[in-house]
Amino acid sequence: MKRFKKTDRLLTVTYGNTFSETNSGGILKTDNYSYADSSDFLISVNQKKKGLNNNQSHIAGVSYIEPITKKIKIEASYDFMYYNSKQNKLALNNIGGEYNQLDSTLTNNFINVKQINRAGLKFIYEVKKMRFTIGTKARNVFVNNNNLFTNQRITQNFNNVLPFSTIRYKFSDNKVLDVKYTTSSQNPTISQLQPVRDNSNPNFINIGNPNLLPTFMHSINLNFNSWKSISGKYTWMGLTYNYTNNDIATATTYDSIGRTVSQAINVNGNFNFNGYIGTSLPFFSKKLEVGPNLWASYSENKSFINGLANNTQDLRSNLALDVRLNLDDFSAGISGYYSYNSAYSSLNNSSNTPYSTQGVSGNISAKFPKNFLLESNADYTINSRRSNGYNINYLVWNASFSKTFFKRENFILGVYAYDILNQNISVDRDISSNVVTDIKTNIISRYFLLKATVKFNSNKAKEEDEF
Repeated sequence: MKRFKKTDRLLTVTYGNTFSETNSGGILKTDNYSYADSSDFLISVNQKKKGLNNNQSHIAGVSYIEPITKKIKIEASYDFMYYNSKQNKLALNNIGGEYNQLDSTLTNNFINVKQINRAGLKFIYEVKKMRFTIGTKARNVFVNNNNLFTNQRITQNFNNVLPFSTIRYKFSDNKVLDVKYTTSSQNPTISQLQPVRDNSNPNFINIGNPNLLPTFMHSINLNFNSWKSISGKYTWMGLTYNYTNNDIATATTYDSIGRTVSQAINVNGNFNFNGYIGTSLPFFSKKLEVGPNLWASYSENKSFINGLANNTQDLRSNLALDVRLNLDDFSAGISGYYSYNSAYSSLNNSSNTPYSTQGVSGNISAKFPKNFLLESNADYTINSRRSNGYNINYLVWNASFSKTFFKRENFILGVYAYDILNQNISVDRDISSNVVTDIKTNIISRYFLLKATVKFNSNKAKEEDEF
């Protein structure tokens, strides 16, 4: 009969607590001119706002692993989670030069209390080349949403099961395949729950929804890695698929002058898929490395616009190639990529416009006698098929020249130049519901820096301090 050591059994007890409190306040004062139906009118807002947000959580858990045989183990677990969130919003209108009129449409005091009891059981089978687990967690969730401002209470009590399974197979010590199926749940935030308007942007108003349910996500992940330490060859591949029930989306309405009112709702059927593959191929004793890689993703998300269902599809892909040269006193690299993206909205055909981005990057590093070092890198980006004014091409070039001093080379003095051509901007596209927005951002522009670095060396670690 097999006898197990005491160390084969494992009992784990955990407890965690978090607490946060945020106070906010300020004045919201705006004048908005609207032009609709050949009539012009002014909408003015002058309010004093105060906010208090308090969040605390208590999470306790216990798990026990019992070996059945040398290869098989059973793990039982229990978790208890308690969340208490309070959010108090106060809005006062300016009347006669004083903020003394309560705006009941923007004022609310809301408490969200959530208790979760979760029990789990996991089967573990482990041999030299494979580790397999399968199990499930059953949970009960009780939610109490208490609106103190209107004396209304909404309670929710539901049960669900969260199954999971993993397989890890080692073809060899340097070649591994991982496959995972997991389920998870995400709770709505108190801002998404609190049934009060947020008019921080008077043209884009959000309203909370106390009837929101937690999300329920199914995830499948596959990852493969192969590496050879002697030759330096490395290959990786991955696939991910996520499907979500009760996903939190938005229901948006537009009034006659274009103002937006948005509320979080639950929808079913949202999913996303992404995959990637790449390799690093060394040549000439690792002096030259070539690394092609490919990445792609596809997602479908549902929302509602003026009461109509809107389906958004988003396809993104990126193909890249890196070439690196590594010598004793000189290294250089060049890389290029092409990114193709396409979005589709069932309610807005004008947003169904593919767009692309491509770029080339290069870098060099050269060591000279007397411990001098020259480094430089540059990135050239080309944006295509965007809105007028956003098809921008730009080159960002940085360079530095430095010298190390003393026997341990622990003092470095250098001159650094950033964005030498003064073109450091960023162009991006945001796809949300039936709206496509091109965004241009000016980042920190050209500047030069004289920098001294002192390194404090030890046998185990190295700490750097700059001034």
